[in-house]
Parts: sequence; C-alpha cells; structure tokens
Amino acid sequence: YNGAQPRIVQALDVPEDMLQMKGEEESSLADCCTTLRSTVADVDELLAMRKHNLVTSQHLHKFYEDVDNEDDWIDEQIKIISATQFGSDLPTVSSLHKHHELFGVEVNNHANIVEEV
Repeated sequence: YNGAQPRIVQALDVPEDMLQMKGEEESSLADCCTTLRSTVADVDELLAMRKHNLVTSQHLHKFYEDVDNEDDWIDEQIKIISATQFGSDLPTVSSLHKHHELFGVEVNNHANIVEEV
C-alpha cells in the first residue's frame, strides 16, 4: 500500500480542466474521486488496526518466550537441588556447597526477572 500511495495521491489530484466538464461526466468523475478517497481512508484505518494487532501479538509472543525461559530455568534448578548425592570427600562437598551458595544468588537475580514477566 505504501508503495502505491504516491500514485493514489496523484490520481486524486484531478486536473482542473477535467473537473470543469459539464453534465454526466463531471458527476461521474466526482463520484469516482469520492469513492477512491473513502476507500483510501478505509485502507488507512485497516492498516492502523493491523499494525496495532501485530504489535500486540509481538508483545504476547515475547511474554510467552519469557515465561518458557523462566520455566526452563526453574526445571533446571529443581534438578540441581534435588540431587541425592552429597559427596564423599571434602572437595566434592566444597563444590556442592559453592553450588548451593550460587543457587541462592541466582534465585535472587531471577526474582527480579519473574517480577518483570
């Protein structure tokens, strides 16, 4: 539509000598111009609604993507914290303790993200 808009505007700029025709041709030309202007206005309105719907749809899809990402993160964290092996030596236990501390930090960081979603 945007590519054709200059041609539509040009078509609506009917030369004066054509508008000065008398009789049936004059009313027919005026009717065509009125119909074309009305159609262009209708298309503009439809275009605005379509743009609005596309933006709304984009926001909705972004929301679903954010929810899916957070859901995946939660599933991943549940797997980590539900591990039943606690380690049998000091390095393993230290590593698990470090993971536990990082888990607390990640939960706090993701709290802000969840609030945004």
